[in-house]
Amino acid sequence: TRVVPQDIDPSTVRTLSIQRSDDVPVRLLRQDSGWAINDPVQARADSRIVDNIVDAILELEASPPLEGVAPADFGLVPPAAVVQVAIGTEQNLTLHLGEDSPVGSSTYLQVDGASDVRRSKRRLAATVVRSLDELRARELVLFSRSQVQSVSLVGPGGQVRFVHDIHGWWMDGDVRHRADSAEIDAMLDGMLALR
Repeated sequence: TRVVPQDIDPSTVRTLSIQRSDDVPVRLLRQDSGWAINDPVQARADSRIVDNIVDAILELEASPPLEGVAPADFGLVPPAAVVQVAIGTEQNLTLHLGEDSPVGSSTYLQVDGASDVRRSKRRLAATVVRSLDELRARELVLFSRSQVQSVSLVGPGGQVRFVHDIHGWWMDGDVRHRADSAEIDAMLDGMLALR
């Protein structure tokens, strides 16, 4: 059965916290520009990864409670990870994640502080339990090529400045010379690809 009702829109998830037993707690906030890491540092998050975590939680299916089992036998005391989700302004969900099942593809879990042990339909660790390093955005520069109006290259021999207009790239100076637009665009694409 589904842990979260089917009619929850992923965009209503405002915060996500992940506390791994072997790492610092990470708190993420949804912003207009995407996800951001709010704690323990403030940084941009990889929104694609965080959206995948949110989807996995909202689509989570789990078995009915297992009978006659002790949570400690399934890695739930203490849990391997605690994941908290704030959905909208009124609904919160807390998952205590334990060990992966030795057979099949499930993870043992507890929902919203219940002592019952349940088994997820699919393994959660690889998708949901991420470290701070895995959650951070990798891009080093935050612009699109179309936003760049000028480029300055500085070296021991001096500086060269290129400017862009509707006709392409130009070497700027006392006399403007047409620059190789494909080369400057390739240089900018290389900067955008830095991770």
